[in-house]
Amino acid sequence: MEIDLFSVFTKSPELVFFIVLGVGYMLGNIRFRGFQVGPAAGVLLAGLCFGHFGLTGPMAFKDLGFILFIYSVGYRAGPRFFSAFKADGLRYLVLCVVIVGSSVAVTILLSRMFDFSPSQRAGLLAGSLTSTPTLVAAQDAVRSGLVTLPEGIDGESVAVNIAISYAITYIFGMVGLIALVRLLPAVLHIDLEKESERYTQEHRLTSDDETVIRRSGWSPIVRAYKVSHEGVIGKSLSDIEFRQRTHCVISLIKRNDETFSPTPDTILQLGDRISVFGFPDHHVTVAELVGDEIVERGLLEIPVENVALTITSARAVGRHLDDLNIDDRYGCIITRITRAAVDIPLNANLTVENGDTLQITGLRSRIDELAEKYGHVERDVQETDLLTFSFGIALGLFIGTISFKVGNLSLGISTAGGLLFSGILVGWLRSLHPNFGRVPPAVRWIFMELGLMLLMAGIGLNAGKGLLAALSSAGLELVLAGLMVTTAPVLIGILVGRFLLGMNLALLLGALTGAMTSTPALNFVTNAAKSSVPGLGYSGTYAFANIMLAIAGTLLMLG
Repeated sequence: MEIDLFSVFTKSPELVFFIVLGVGYMLGNIRFRGFQVGPAAGVLLAGLCFGHFGLTGPMAFKDLGFILFIYSVGYRAGPRFFSAFKADGLRYLVLCVVIVGSSVAVTILLSRMFDFSPSQRAGLLAGSLTSTPTLVAAQDAVRSGLVTLPEGIDGESVAVNIAISYAITYIFGMVGLIALVRLLPAVLHIDLEKESERYTQEHRLTSDDETVIRRSGWSPIVRAYKVSHEGVIGKSLSDIEFRQRTHCVISLIKRNDETFSPTPDTILQLGDRISVFGFPDHHVTVAELVGDEIVERGLLEIPVENVALTITSARAVGRHLDDLNIDDRYGCIITRITRAAVDIPLNANLTVENGDTLQITGLRSRIDELAEKYGHVERDVQETDLLTFSFGIALGLFIGTISFKVGNLSLGISTAGGLLFSGILVGWLRSLHPNFGRVPPAVRWIFMELGLMLLMAGIGLNAGKGLLAALSSAGLELVLAGLMVTTAPVLIGILVGRFLLGMNLALLLGALTGAMTSTPALNFVTNAAKSSVPGLGYSGTYAFANIMLAIAGTLLMLG
């Protein structure tokens, strides 16, 4: 029995599409000396290989991926987009304008030097910055009719040319940015580890809470103790600085036959039995402070939960984590904070922002009190608000069709811009009204990840057939131009961020990777710094950058 695989692939484009996804993920998992290709680049490479041999897939999959990815980018940015203008937001906004503006300027200059077409110009910017929003915005500007094409040229061929230029420059853009963030500290004699330490000291982020984030794989546990040491009897929890000295919290106190939750003003009495919550190595200090450990089922079998609390209340936004007093007031322990899908330093003096997600462990009843005051907890919720999700996408698609005539010029924000705007709006409203537009974290991840992979697979399959011809005609020029478009904004950003904005260099490098929307580059910076401080910079610029780079993609096709 003989099976002609090429014939099977030709007759089943759906099969080709999913094989490209699988092969792409296999390529993406390849590591070499700390460098990982990543799923997006892997799927793109796989798509280019299959596309080169004339194989294709259902382009409806690519269009669906485009819609899911762009809307999800806006949805994720929504909770922080408007609040990001406060505090340090202006500094991050300026840095984004500098990075995106210089990228566009260098792209235009090099395009004139090498006589690139508008489609090559847009693909050059998108690939050099590994910015998928730039790519889809440029392609959508063509397909939507926003761009007036010369007679005899169809929009689909122009969109394919954009994708080819993007594919040629994408890999070099990703590798080039990672190489830059690895080499710059050495060239500029920057010690990222010391810079991170200096930042934490200047901003009083050096509390012992910092050790919590490093407890990879550890979870808080419950133990019970009997109060017997004279040094704590008759004193309140705040007086003895229980939390500060033990790094644990008291969940319950049993006094005679009465059981209650303590407050910072609760006074310990001789014979009190207490249920204490904390990391295993911290429990040693509890016994030293209050008394011997005991076994009492009522104090050990308490309903402890580990949940994600999303900050949505104005009572929490803009305040230091220590001011919220979550541990003493609610008997809960924060084990991680995520902002814009990036872990950030967990310290008492960290300023809380709208949309921050706090991973919290504690009694269910106390977590409910906490959520009622500061935010929202999705507990055992699997359902997605598909009503809002569907109408949110429909709104974005509708806004993308709107255009205005200015003379002979038709102006609009295209489908990509409409989906971004709608996603930001729904995500922002969701942060104000937690019961609106619910999309559980796992679902958000699959929408964004699957959307991006479907899009990358479609781009690769479309561009693969013309890739070798493009490489032979303008490949070298595109690669050289791409390296310059990747490098120049970083160098300009370093100068502006350091000398004009006065930013800490560890924070600045993180902000630069956010402005260029490169998570792989951020990972190298955080590893070199041995700190999550660069993540603060990344989260500060990421939301602005996605919007600006999408706009840049449209403008480059109009110019």
